Amino acid sequence: LTAEGQSYNIVTDGLAGWGRGPTPDFHLGARARCPATAAREFSMQILLTLILWFAAWLLWSGMTKPLLLVLGVLSCLLVLVFAHRMGLLDKRLYNLRFLVRLLPFWGWLGKEIVVSNLQVARIVLSRKPSISPRVIRLRALPEGPVGQAFLCNSITLTPGTVTVDEHEGELLVHCLTAEGADALLEGEMNRRVAALGKE
Repeated sequence: LTAEGQSYNIVTDGLAGWGRGPTPDFHLGARARCPATAAREFSMQILLTLILWFAAWLLWSGMTKPLLLVLGVLSCLLVLVFAHRMGLLDKRLYNLRFLVRLLPFWGWLGKEIVVSNLQVARIVLSRKPSISPRVIRLRALPEGPVGQAFLCNSITLTPGTVTVDEHEGELLVHCLTAEGADALLEGEMNRRVAALGKE
């Protein structure tokens, strides 16, 4: 928008408001969201997060008594409030492209879990188990805490490998066999998780 030779930017991120002073890089192609639209999107994101967290809590706890259900909802609400105040809610999780990419990734990860289960079972049932436990360092390709958490959890979900520690994008992983360590160092899982967050 222009007035008397000056351009003004409409702030469109969250509930920041309108007209935060002059800025030279405003262009007419940018779409502005009114506060009501931003508030509605924010409310839907919070509601979706709460539903997903409570569904996870219900699945893992298996408790269906009314009192425990109420306590479960309250615990999810409390964590949601803390996460929001700490700025830990990543809006990219609600991106449709991100959610669509998760489906083939889950299929691939499920296959890897089955294959690794069979390999570990063969080792356990063998009279002379051929194990060569080792700890490796792995540089995470995903940027940001969400992608790195996906990678850490995917590694741990796969039998034979456990993420021991993560610091500034560097993972410490315990591997049961040399083959498992080599597979991680080849980087297929690392690249697949990184691809989830690409624009």
